[in-house]
Amino acid sequence: TVEGSPYLDDEFLPGSLSFSNTKYTGIPLRYNIYEGYFEFQTDQGVKFFDPRVTRIDTVWLEGNTFLYVYFQEGKARKQTYLKAVRLGPTGVYLRNEVILTQPEESTGYTAAKPASFEKLTESIYVQVEGQPAMELKGKKSLEEIFPDQYKELNKLVKSEKLKLKKAEDVARLCEYHDGLR
Repeated sequence: TVEGSPYLDDEFLPGSLSFSNTKYTGIPLRYNIYEGYFEFQTDQGVKFFDPRVTRIDTVWLEGNTFLYVYFQEGKARKQTYLKAVRLGPTGVYLRNEVILTQPEESTGYTAAKPASFEKLTESIYVQVEGQPAMELKGKKSLEEIFPDQYKELNKLVKSEKLKLKKAEDVARLCEYHDGLR
């Protein structure tokens, strides 16, 4: 048995998706964070859209918009669904992650623990037009994401006392960045 859940929400909720420039609505969907795809419910059971095969670029679920976005992780470039906070030339996204921990056998002092899904805190990603999204890890990553406007953006962070761990403040920073361009 595995404790926890790999889903953003265990229940299927009515959602919409965009596939081949056509929007489909009223589909019961849920997001499997661990596997990185959306599942849908049919009369034959639960099925899923493999994003590597079926290019669903946008999903709308519970008032949230999820985009299939390229992002940078170390030197690797990957793709996954990210929840949009701000769309525009400079986008702000939230990435949900779930890890599967291994079961632990009991020892003399501790009880056995089953495998479990653990949700990590949401990471904030910023995508400058034409680039892969990059994780914003604080002031130090500003220069990497915005090499040309770093000084102006750093001044804004200080003067407005923006908290770069808050998606709303990062959206404000990206709005200012778009105004500089």
